[in-house]
Amino acid sequence: MERFDMRVHIKVLCMLLACGGLSLNQGCCCFGGRKDAPPVKYDSAPSISLTPECLNIKKVSVMPFRAASAIIGESVADMFVTEIIREQLYAVVERSQIDKVLTESEVALAGLTSSKAAEMGSMLGAEAVIIGTVDEYSMVQSHNMHFAAVGINARMIDCQTGKVLWSIDLARRANSTSITVSEHARGVVRTMVQALRTALANPKSIY
Repeated sequence: MERFDMRVHIKVLCMLLACGGLSLNQGCCCFGGRKDAPPVKYDSAPSISLTPECLNIKKVSVMPFRAASAIIGESVADMFVTEIIREQLYAVVERSQIDKVLTESEVALAGLTSSKAAEMGSMLGAEAVIIGTVDEYSMVQSHNMHFAAVGINARMIDCQTGKVLWSIDLARRANSTSITVSEHARGVVRTMVQALRTALANPKSIY
C-alpha cells in the first residue's frame, strides 16, 4: 500500500513538473501562467486626415490627453508640445496657462469634451486646440519577451467652429526589449508630428 501511494505521489509530481515546465514556455492555465495574447495589429505608418482649413492655424493649445492616468495623459501632451515646437508647426500656448484654466474651470480630464476643450483654447488665445487619447501605454508579451507598446490618437479642433481640422493615430510596438514605454511613446509622438509636418507641406496628397 505504501509502495502504491509512493508511485502515485511520484506520478503526480511528474505531472506537476511537466505542467510547470509548460507554463514557462507556453503557458499553463492551472498554475496561473497564460499563453501570449493574440497578436495585435500595429501600424507601420500614422493614419492622417486633413481639412483645408487646418492650413490657416498658427497658434494652438495642447490639452492633457485622456489616458489610464493623469500622469500619462500630461506626459504624452508634453511630448506633443516638444515635437510641435521642434518641427515649428505652430506657436503653442504655455503649459502654465493651460494648468491655470484647467484649475479654474475645475474640469476633470475624463470629462473634457471637444466643445469644452475648444472653449478653453479660445480663452487661452489659441485658434485651435489639440486633444487626444492614449489607447495603449504598456508592456506586451511576445514569445516570452516583453516589449513596449503605445497607441495614440490626436485631433485638432477649431476653437471658433468646433470642427475637427485634422486627426492622426498611430499604434506601435517597440522592436527591442531594452526600450522603455516612455522612450517608445516619445518615438511614436515624434513619428506622428513628423508625419503631420509632411502632410501639411503637401496637403493635397491627403484630402
